[in-house]
Amino acid sequence: MAAEEEPSHTMMKSELSYAEESKVREEAELLMGPEADWEKFLLLAPITVALLGQLVCITVEKGDFSIHGNAPSSGYKYFREPESFKVCLKEVCDRVWDAFQLGMDNAALISLQLKNVPKKMANLMQGFLQDANLRKDQLVAQIEGMQEKVDECKTLAKEVRAKFSEQGDALQELYQACLNAREDYKKELETMQKELEGARIQMEPAKCEQNRAELTHAQLEDQEQAAFEEFVKAVKYKPSILDALGAKGETQLMEKHTAKLEKNQEMLVGAQQDKESNYQRIKHLNEEMAELQCAVNRCELGERDLEGYVSSLEEGLEALRNLHQQCVKMVQFFQMISNLLDFSLNWHIRECLDSANDLQQVTQAFSTVSVAQLVQLISQTYATIVERYLMELLSQMGRLLGKDCSSFHTEKAQLDRGCEDAQEALTRLVGELKGNFQRDLSTRLETIEKVKLKLNP
Repeated sequence: MAAEEEPSHTMMKSELSYAEESKVREEAELLMGPEADWEKFLLLAPITVALLGQLVCITVEKGDFSIHGNAPSSGYKYFREPESFKVCLKEVCDRVWDAFQLGMDNAALISLQLKNVPKKMANLMQGFLQDANLRKDQLVAQIEGMQEKVDECKTLAKEVRAKFSEQGDALQELYQACLNAREDYKKELETMQKELEGARIQMEPAKCEQNRAELTHAQLEDQEQAAFEEFVKAVKYKPSILDALGAKGETQLMEKHTAKLEKNQEMLVGAQQDKESNYQRIKHLNEEMAELQCAVNRCELGERDLEGYVSSLEEGLEALRNLHQQCVKMVQFFQMISNLLDFSLNWHIRECLDSANDLQQVTQAFSTVSVAQLVQLISQTYATIVERYLMELLSQMGRLLGKDCSSFHTEKAQLDRGCEDAQEALTRLVGELKGNFQRDLSTRLETIEKVKLKLNP
């Protein structure tokens, strides 16, 4: 999940050759044209909150899982207690809140620092129009003061850029840990599935053996019953008088009866022993089947848990990847502000001080105003939208992490609506401010024409 390369925006690195009055219109068009899509960075801010909500949703709906033993090769640097995904996610939410809070505060300071630049430059140019001989000293003093403010603003922008960059590194670390965890859980799942398959394979012959033993048991019960009946019949047998005629005949009859009785008894005992032996066999087979069934149940439960962990990690990795991209965009956003301050505004200020040509000097002064107002507009928009909408939404994340499924979805729906409202409000606000900026640019261009006529009557 490498950081994306920063896009090439004309407004992020203004052409350093704009010095003539004829170039001011072109610069204004570049700043406000379709390619100067600076607002797309701001429009990503509510998406960041929505992605955090998606990550929270994973832990609430699918449960938490351990990533403690899945640290990146360099170990954990940004997470104090990396016991589980949910614990780390809480730290991520706190870090994002801190980054947006710092961004809001510093953007408000940048906006405040640059707020009076257009008015000061307008007053300066008005004085120049009235008395061109007074312009140099006034211009130098005013513009040097502005350059100090620009440097302060640049420091503020770099501070926020570093904060979001650190957050991006933390997300990268968590992403790698989750990637490692997913691979480990996949291996565990593969092992569990093999164990489950083995248990199921063993159950098939064991079940057949169990069925045969139960069938044998039924047959032995019939044999035992038959032997018992024969034994009872032999016990109850009484010789008739005719059979008992003569002592010798009686003795032979009794001997035969005794032998038959003993034989029936042996058959009954044999049947009972066979039945008991088969019963013990059935008992052993039942225990074996119970163990196999327990193994199957345990493996099926483990399989479901591991599949759930892998599924959660797949969703989490996707959300973390997207969240990291948004973080990179925030880094680029404040880098854009820093570049505008450094490459455009600072350059125009220096050119304005160094220029010996009257019209060129006035042109650079108005270019300075244009860039300063653009940076002030961008910063003000960011600070306003974050303060009005995003900080409250971000503060809900900790509460959402503590919810159970029964109450989570109601608050998650409120969070989603809040993100949508922020997106709509941001779009409206950007449209209004860009419109105001365009009108101010037109007014300044008209003023340049007046200066041109004054200097070249």
